Amino acid sequence: MNGITLEVMRILYIYLLSLSIFSAKAQDTSEYSLLRLKIQDEDFFIKHSPSDEHYIKRALLKSKLTDYLGAIKDCDTAIKLNSKNAGYFFARGFLYEKLEMYKKAVRDYDGGIKLNPTEAGAYNNRGAVKKILGNNKKAIKDYNKAIRITPKYAEAYNNKGIAEDDAKKYKAAIKDYDKAMDLNPNYNVVYYNRAMTYFHMGLFSDAMDDYNRAVKFNPDDPEVYNNRGFLKTKMKLYAEAIEDYNKAIELKPNYATAYNNRGWARLNLEKYNDAMDDFQKAINLNPNKLLYRNNLKQAQKKLLKNN
Repeated sequence: MNGITLEVMRILYIYLLSLSIFSAKAQDTSEYSLLRLKIQDEDFFIKHSPSDEHYIKRALLKSKLTDYLGAIKDCDTAIKLNSKNAGYFFARGFLYEKLEMYKKAVRDYDGGIKLNPTEAGAYNNRGAVKKILGNNKKAIKDYNKAIRITPKYAEAYNNKGIAEDDAKKYKAAIKDYDKAMDLNPNYNVVYYNRAMTYFHMGLFSDAMDDYNRAVKFNPDDPEVYNNRGFLKTKMKLYAEAIEDYNKAIELKPNYATAYNNRGWARLNLEKYNDAMDDFQKAINLNPNKLLYRNNLKQAQKKLLKNN
């Protein structure tokens, strides 16, 4: 096989899946400069001795700078030079996924899997894309394939749990989340996902326990606070819910959903003016959301009724 061997490409693909290469944006000037120098090195090699190896290396570097289109172009050339390397298709598929070009991503995952049907990460990623495209059944099938290849694949169990939850197979989802946590006790995103499934099952106490764990592990994630606040609202703990919404908004000032949810909690506390302010802020941030406008009308009617 010319260029990068399958084993080297597998290692690069692991980097890709962990996002250390393909989606981690250069954080500082020195890192950016170093990446630009490395790209210049690959430019030189490509000019004087073009090969699929150098094109794919440059693609990886460009993706680090979030130049996904440039990276895809280099993947295209690498595939033209060596169409038998499954990793090149997996890499381009992931780049299409980053650009939300999901059908093209699936096509590349299909092509890579045809060449190498034993890459668990490819099934996991293809499953994630199929779920985005609304095909939960096929997504779950891919996650199961990934798990059969790599039985200790915690991420695949977590992703399968999300798809099971969407399909309203809540008990199956909980089983998948539990397995993911058994395999990786530090995989804290599972707490957040399992909490949502417990919520859907009406098991509010279990959901609260998991949201509390999620907050502990992710104290800077606004979605965790917003969702815990929503749970507290359902439990009629309105004052506590407002505290969570406050934190969510502090972390993400343009968080329209959190403004709307805080408005609803305030409405239930009969703080009508504050509720209207929140609904209006939500509308300003997302003018096309009919729910926010309806909630504002409700608050206005209750204010008039109680004055």
